Amino acid sequence: MAVLNKVQNISWAIKYSEYVKLRKKGLKKQSKLFLAEFLKEFTRQSNDELRDNNFSNADKWSNIKKKMDGYLTTPNGSLKKYDYKTREQTTISTDLPSDPNDTTRQNKIDPVNLPKDEPKVDLRLKK
Repeated sequence: MAVLNKVQNISWAIKYSEYVKLRKKGLKKQSKLFLAEFLKEFTRQSNDELRDNNFSNADKWSNIKKKMDGYLTTPNGSLKKYDYKTREQTTISTDLPSDPNDTTRQNKIDPVNLPKDEPKVDLRLKK
């Protein structure tokens, strides 16, 4: 997985450098089209990663930038950790409530529905 992520990151760096070259040449239309395709592919891959119960590239880079490990609870019932130093993702637990519709479900623990009369708390700061 780590090797694949490194290859993907190198690929993105190459694509971005191509975009920069087009901009420097003054080819605005071509660079906009290239950027649109680049972002479309990035979004598709990000969505695939989210569906796969893994950290997205955006999450990983945010953890690296903040020098902070990341934690993720997933629809399949896993708790995962992303170590920003080693850039590795590990599964800490697979005993969290999981989505019965997730094809990669790790357990048979159904989510708990809250009662309809559950009190609502607005956590936003009041002005």
